[in-house]
Amino acid sequence: MLTEALALRLLDRLRRSPYGGAWVAGARFGVRVSSSGAADEELLFATDRVQAWRGEAVDAWLHTSASDVEALLAGRSPEGTVGYALGDRGDVADRVKQARAVMGLGALGWCGPWPDAAAAPEVVALTRRACLDLAIGPADELRPLFSTHAPAPLRGHALRLTDGARRRWCTVGLSDTAGLPELWTDGDPRVVRIAALHLCESGSLPSRLDTPVGTVRFEAGPLPLPHALTTLVKVVPGPA
Repeated sequence: MLTEALALRLLDRLRRSPYGGAWVAGARFGVRVSSSGAADEELLFATDRVQAWRGEAVDAWLHTSASDVEALLAGRSPEGTVGYALGDRGDVADRVKQARAVMGLGALGWCGPWPDAAAAPEVVALTRRACLDLAIGPADELRPLFSTHAPAPLRGHALRLTDGARRRWCTVGLSDTAGLPELWTDGDPRVVRIAALHLCESGSLPSRLDTPVGTVRFEAGPLPLPHALTTLVKVVPGPA
């Protein structure tokens, strides 16, 4: 049985984790906990409360077992299956519901304690996609960041387009290299390529960078990935 005290500890983990907090602000999760020989418990988790589920629409159902809840709270990898299924909340896009589910499970420790240098690449990619879906918007198109004829260290990265009223461009894959962030802009996409090239060649970004299309500066925010707590950096026109 999931006691009230354990439920509140899970809620606290959801609030405080770098994978939860603002990343799941406004989310509603149904949490289904199975116990051997007993009926499943169904709870509603929001960022401000936990209560018995009474039919509310949720972003996703997170499911686990009572024994694995204890493992999660102890910072151990769960031995059973911890997963999710999208919920029926109608005022939230499916990609946002999935992103919130991934971040919520990350906050609860579904793959054990994070960050973890040995995190599986597919889990890193899934979590990065969730972060970018929430922070930047949908991936309407993916293009190579650099030419396929570029030197080997520069290949394999992508430039992600969110095609809205104001287009947003974001790198995908730079953060696979330890210490490197992902870059994004809602301005000229060339500045992202130029900044990314500088980053790959020097290993760091200056406070401002002069480019052929103008001077840019950088604004950083957290980017929590399973293998590292890195940054998501906005490339902004004009000097600081």
